[in-house]
Amino acid sequence: MKKLLLAGVAALSLFAGSASAQEKTEVIHHFTAATERDSLKILADKFTEMGGTWVDNAVAGPPNSRRVYTSRMQAGQPPQAYATVTNRDHLDFIKQGLLVDIDTVATEGNWREKFPKAIIDAISGADGKIYLVPAALYVPNMVFYNKTLFDKFGIEVPAQYDETFFAALDKLKENGVVPLAFSSDAFHIRFPFEGMLLALGGQDMWNKVWVERDEATLRSDEFRHIVETFGRLRGYVDEGAAGRPWNLSANMLASGQAGVQIMGSWANGEYRAAGLSAEKEFGCFIPGQMTHVHGDVFVFPKQPGASEATAGQKLLAEVVADPAIQTAYVEPRGAMPVRLDAEFPKNGDACLKLGLDTFRTEGAVAANPRSHIDPQVDGEYRDIMNEFFAVPDMPVDEVIDRLVEALQAS
Repeated sequence: MKKLLLAGVAALSLFAGSASAQEKTEVIHHFTAATERDSLKILADKFTEMGGTWVDNAVAGPPNSRRVYTSRMQAGQPPQAYATVTNRDHLDFIKQGLLVDIDTVATEGNWREKFPKAIIDAISGADGKIYLVPAALYVPNMVFYNKTLFDKFGIEVPAQYDETFFAALDKLKENGVVPLAFSSDAFHIRFPFEGMLLALGGQDMWNKVWVERDEATLRSDEFRHIVETFGRLRGYVDEGAAGRPWNLSANMLASGQAGVQIMGSWANGEYRAAGLSAEKEFGCFIPGQMTHVHGDVFVFPKQPGASEATAGQKLLAEVVADPAIQTAYVEPRGAMPVRLDAEFPKNGDACLKLGLDTFRTEGAVAANPRSHIDPQVDGEYRDIMNEFFAVPDMPVDEVIDRLVEALQAS
């Protein structure tokens, strides 16, 4: 890894000399888990080495960091950078003229040839300019399982959200193991639902729901079946899931307290940190062999009195996009480098390879829902699914009626 980083240093020179030591670069982010902090430190250290001044502002939880970021933007006190995941907030702020493009950096670095087209589309504005820097890719709909437990109890590894999947959960439950490691984090509820929608409904239904927000599709028997299938998961989580963060639910699988976790590929980093190895102590699969765009990005708010990105912002963009840095950044976590020319991490395993292969398979990657629905609608949708999961008696008809109302209001 040291050799990789040294190889990238020569490329990180365009803005290093012009980033004033007096120019501080405050970065708001939600990366507070141990593996997340390790990854971010790699970027911060390299940015500092190249002459930047990194000011860390960690806010636990994506919704909380988003609120801090949004309130700062609305108050006219923007940070220099915001590290987050792909969503529509960025598109709205671009339209309002509150973000600066980094197209100069992108053009100099030949990003349009070095990043997948789906990613370029996700980080560009309507004017065709690039505004965001992608740092890592994740499969948000991966299913992990404790291989030791599956082998011990003779459980067949499923490949889809079908009866084989639920038979595996039943077998774990019969043997006194928590079948499904779960948490109360909002994304830990919606990601499994979205994974089921994509796996069971395919890209056609996915686009009908998120892009067209088609009422007939939302009221179809097929969509109803997906909501009901999602509801079946309630019977396999433990009472302690309420109030538990996602990384502690990952620890449940790693320790053998639980058998399955539906989680983004970033959970891979937690398992590895606990001493587990893919294909030995844990395994994984992607139901339906499809995923959607999801990853870490850096956003650059327009600074008061500035008409373009500052030297510090440009330097940070260059650091994040460097292929050697991308490889180093993803190593502590269950993430994949975004650049096509970045090396696969040395500690990359079969699960990361599965994710990367899926991202590079034509027709296997759908758009991120948060790129098509605004934050308010996303919040309403999240609340509906959270309530449905928490209240077993909530009728499916009510869920569908409220989803139709929320999505069509956008």
